[in-house]
Amino acid sequence: MNCADQSSTDIIAQAIYRAYNDGADVINLSVGFPGPYPDTSMTMAVQRVVERGGSVICSYSFCF
Repeated sequence: MNCADQSSTDIIAQAIYRAYNDGADVINLSVGFPGPYPDTSMTMAVQRVVERGGSVICSYSFCF
């Protein structure tokens, strides 16, 4: 995160993988970025974790 409480999708993706690898039962995200999100590293991380049986709860918001 930076001083404006903002993170890049790459940093959030790393956190998703870390939570999964550390054994988190549920990963909960609440993020707001300028959308859409289909090809971001964060979205790919969520897909990979879910495909491996992980649970990810997401609240996305488009910020304009």
